[in-house]
Amino acid sequence: TWAIERDGVVVGNGLLIRTELDVEIGWHVARAAQGQGIATEAARALVEHAWNVGVDVVSAAIVPVNTPSQRVAQKLGLVVDGSCTKAGLFHEVWRVARVRS
Repeated sequence: TWAIERDGVVVGNGLLIRTELDVEIGWHVARAAQGQGIATEAARALVEHAWNVGVDVVSAAIVPVNTPSQRVAQKLGLVVDGSCTKAGLFHEVWRVARVRS
């Protein structure tokens, strides 16, 4: 888990969790800091870190009503590829595979 900072102030967190199939990323940004591209920047850094340590597939579990996180996932190339239940809530599972050149 990493802190997300803006101008020296913690405004959220990001995390990577190894699952059976891939590495799941997650991000949370304080409401006051939303809409500034912070989540996209943080999520992009998480995906890049995963690629740098040899991960081939990255996923994010997002509740369907969380359209801002869906937009972040889309910007990073993730697509809906399944579903799961976490903490009693239905989540769509978004995934992207690393493209090797």
